[in-house]
Amino acid sequence: MIFAFSLFVLMITRSIADGPSIRESYLLHIAKGDEFYHSFDNDRALVEYERAYAIAADSFATLERLTSIYNDFGRLHLRKDTSAEFFYKKAFAYADSLKNRFPDRAESHFWLALCEGSLIPFLGTREKIHTAHEVQREASRAIEIDSGFAQAYVILGIIQREASNISWFERMIANVVFGTNFSGSLSVSETLLRKSVALNPSNSYGYYELYWTYKAMNDSSHAIQSLRTLLTIAPTNAREQLQWDEAKKQLTLSGGKP
Repeated sequence: MIFAFSLFVLMITRSIADGPSIRESYLLHIAKGDEFYHSFDNDRALVEYERAYAIAADSFATLERLTSIYNDFGRLHLRKDTSAEFFYKKAFAYADSLKNRFPDRAESHFWLALCEGSLIPFLGTREKIHTAHEVQREASRAIEIDSGFAQAYVILGIIQREASNISWFERMIANVVFGTNFSGSLSVSETLLRKSVALNPSNSYGYYELYWTYKAMNDSSHAIQSLRTLLTIAPTNAREQLQWDEAKKQLTLSGGKP
């Protein structure tokens, strides 16, 4: 017994002397991943997040970061090559795990809503309508948990805008197949998105989606102002940089000046 205890103490001592503890290694990978992520180096950030996942697969911080970065990869590759759907599906898998493990966190429902919504362009008509309902439900649940969760309002604002433009055929499918009236309103979209930026004035995603809602409303003045406001917000990751570049391009096409 004394021998076993002495051996245990010796192993612990060697572990401390040889390098950082498991927890320290985990935190180091997360910190390095965040540093790379905010330096717009998603490839190296992913390596660090996956190393953190190998240590603590059930950690909220790990799952949230993997969900976020894979969804970012999807957006960065969208309409550029065929890998976007793959990345979006990877993000969805992590978001689903996040919700299952942390159902009482608003972030869990937000990420699931975002990842489900990201997959809508790859679905058929029936699946699109069904998924849109799921997205709306998850985003609403995030707000029920935390009414100040700005990004969840962005998702609801997008759903309202896109639903306002669905065809009569899609509306019929929603009524007949799902037994519900799936419709949206541009004015409600505007209200939700303005709520989002009011809660978080540095929310560039809110201003970007406000631009598209105002464009759909043929309100060029407010659309251009939304882009100008977005361009005052410095990007903090590669996805935001892409959004910033797209906003600058849209502003030029709209006849405005940065």
